[in-house]
Amino acid sequence: MIQDLTIVDVNSNIAEGRQNGYGIWVENPDTAARTITVDGCSISNYLKSGVVIARPGLNGVVSGNTLTGRGATDVINQFGIQYIYGSTGSASGNEITAHIDTRSNLDPNYYVAGGVMIYGSDNVTVQDNEIYGNEVGVYVLEDTSFGYLGTDNAHITGNTLTDNAYGV
Repeated sequence: MIQDLTIVDVNSNIAEGRQNGYGIWVENPDTAARTITVDGCSISNYLKSGVVIARPGLNGVVSGNTLTGRGATDVINQFGIQYIYGSTGSASGNEITAHIDTRSNLDPNYYVAGGVMIYGSDNVTVQDNEIYGNEVGVYVLEDTSFGYLGTDNAHITGNTLTDNAYGV
């Protein structure tokens, strides 16, 4: 369990636009079934993402956190919570704000930022979160090109989505 942490200013060289700078990154080293809980944390001003749950077999329970990105940026696409590469889990009771990529007008299929991202991961529930002031509230993207699952059984319910350019 990761609980009651305050994480601020997770940076790398932002001028290079590298896809790193994570508040919490949890990755399953194999496909064994594991659960990680991230609860009650305050994570802000990170470069890429606040919480990342990655790889098959990993179930991430992300609840009761406050995740605040950098706001509008033209360098990197940020996310508050990411379920990626075959992970599963639930995000509930989180406050997620300030994830905006101003390059979206260049290529909206590539440059996207948002509160929660589900990428190549099945069975993810996003429920009862306050998601506001982001480019996209919840972004669901299927990609099976690397052998990961699609995005079947995504449950997005009971969230309050306000002042996002796109809801889901």
